Amino acid sequence: MNVGVALPEWMFTKDRRMAPLMLLGLVGGGVLLPMALAAWHLFNGQKYTGPNKIMNETYSYLWHSPFKVKEVQVRRRLRGLALFFFFLSLA
Repeated sequence: MNVGVALPEWMFTKDRRMAPLMLLGLVGGGVLLPMALAAWHLFNGQKYTGPNKIMNETYSYLWHSPFKVKEVQVRRRLRGLALFFFFLSLA
């Protein structure tokens, strides 16, 4: 029984010792490397979170700070500042 790899013959030399190394290189470089890069990007590339795209560092600072600033308090302060600037522009 003759068993072979479904790759073109020009990839292999007359010396068949390079075939396993070539196959390992194709699988490693063509499958494993892109999968590793995609996993790295997905786990380390998420800089923003939530529907409002808040930076993770800011999010953790607001929710885990010793002052316990909540999102509702932040919204109230921002709304107050917006009203202040609105009334300031009317004057």
